[in-house]
Amino acid sequence: MYTVIRRTGRRPRRWAGSLAAGILLLAAFLTAPAASAAETPGATFINETFDAQTNPANFGFPVGAAIGNGVLDVTKGMGNYTTSVRPFASSITQEKTLDLRFDWKTAITSTGMKTGLELRDNAGHLVFGLAATAAELRYAVTGPDSDSTSAPDSLNPTWTKISFDRTKWHTVDLHMDFTLQKVQYTITSKEAAPIVLASGTKTITGTNLAKFVACNYYGTGVQSIDNFRLTRPANPAYGSLTGSSVYAFGDSIVWGHKYSRSFMNFLAEREGMTLTKYAVNGATVGPTSNQILTQVQNANSQAPDFVVFDGGTNDAGEIFSNHTYTVGTVSASQDPATFDTGTYAGTLETTIRTMRQKWPSAQLVYVAAHRMGSRDWNTQLALRQVYLQAAQKWGIAVADVFADATLDTRDDAQRVAYTFDNLVNTFPGSGGTGTHPNIAGITDFYVPVLTSALSQLADTTTLKARHSGKCAEAVGSSTTAGTAIEQAGCSGGDDQRWQLHDVGGGYYQILSRHSGLCLDVAGSSTANTAAIVQQTCDGRTSQQWRLSDAGTGYVAIIARHSGKCLDVDRALTTDGARLLQYTCWNDESHTNQHWTVQV
Repeated sequence: MYTVIRRTGRRPRRWAGSLAAGILLLAAFLTAPAASAAETPGATFINETFDAQTNPANFGFPVGAAIGNGVLDVTKGMGNYTTSVRPFASSITQEKTLDLRFDWKTAITSTGMKTGLELRDNAGHLVFGLAATAAELRYAVTGPDSDSTSAPDSLNPTWTKISFDRTKWHTVDLHMDFTLQKVQYTITSKEAAPIVLASGTKTITGTNLAKFVACNYYGTGVQSIDNFRLTRPANPAYGSLTGSSVYAFGDSIVWGHKYSRSFMNFLAEREGMTLTKYAVNGATVGPTSNQILTQVQNANSQAPDFVVFDGGTNDAGEIFSNHTYTVGTVSASQDPATFDTGTYAGTLETTIRTMRQKWPSAQLVYVAAHRMGSRDWNTQLALRQVYLQAAQKWGIAVADVFADATLDTRDDAQRVAYTFDNLVNTFPGSGGTGTHPNIAGITDFYVPVLTSALSQLADTTTLKARHSGKCAEAVGSSTTAGTAIEQAGCSGGDDQRWQLHDVGGGYYQILSRHSGLCLDVAGSSTANTAAIVQQTCDGRTSQQWRLSDAGTGYVAIIARHSGKCLDVDRALTTDGARLLQYTCWNDESHTNQHWTVQV
């Protein structure tokens, strides 16, 4: 499986998998502005269960609040149109991406009375609002600005009204992106078989999270709050995916089963991506009448920025239960004549090769589905071995929900909580067979893992020669396999942007952002002066490179197969000088073998 080196700087540094220690060593070589303390990955700011009194008391609400029986009560004994404001710490107001989850219940008993909660920024712009009468739950993302000193009718948010059972607790989930000024929300009943009442993604005017406001709009009605958890997600994209295009292929997990808003939709909504979804329920990788390959063949020929696909869930059934075909093995060659298209492995490679040929500049991401209790376990493991091998061979990133998330529907509680078979109230229900993630499964597991994979792929680096200050690029900005690599004045273009994919053992594939091809030594030669080219990624060791500290912020880039260094021919400083491999000098005199990996 491929992990991808994170950049430092404006976005936090994130390292994936068991190779983290090796990658952290590499971080010293990456040239970028230092990340601020507010931009370190993943943090929990508040995690309050109200089992005891808080500091400050009553969670910081100055009036109308009390903690007892393991919950926080607010709007208690407050007058009409009054508020109680709990400010968030100044460090939280600096955060650009936040996740908030809390449980909420109202004790209001009259349809003529209304109490609620508002989240606002430090200028009074609304981030999210929640309120209730005895008959209606109301929520809002827009409305008048307010300084929160009072809550008259004229300053009420613009409510969306839905029916609800006020005797139940409800869970509110918010993903707040202040870079894009969006909030993604889900409101769900809190019970053994939760029911989604509302879910969507909306634009907001709020630019930070500054205030938590308890509002007694009219009448009397205590609200109870529990399990208040405010975090920075460990994998925010910080707007890096905005405006990018993505094609999605695969089966019902990508399509959404009976709910067309799958994890791909949730992610695209959050990040402002243009999604075209070609996935079909019931599709397989292997040879059936409903192949993912057919989706790819029929798709738009215009290249997207990303191609996301899955496959294997229905194959597991065809292989284990129906014996339609076998798992097979990954070929040692990229020659399609060697692919056994009567197997899962052979058709997977055919599908990947077709994607590569049709959209050579697109970034390919395979989504490894969660561990399922609804499929034979040994078959899942056999398929996993194949798709990981194929991903490494073809230089494809893996959004590995199987390994990097805890969703495992062999556990019956997880199956009930996180999967669905049918819709309830137009939204995915719960208590499914363990295959199709519901909204909780999507937002808790699939979206975070895929966001991480895509945002990592959006990170690219230049390879800048120390002696000349020029950047590596393909001759003529070509996207053709076999094209030589030269140095040229650094332009910032995609033809000079490269991605480092971790292949283990301290080595990386170096992929052109422009062409999707790998930095390679021509013919896998071990000779001095062998040309450096871009070539179809196939996992050969001449496409694997080690970055070795050359001192003073520079690295030597060493080919695995030959042990020789990436070099600029004869230390030329002119545009067009070709890159080659040469015996590593390991000294300060040969700076044409020293590189800045700059993100």
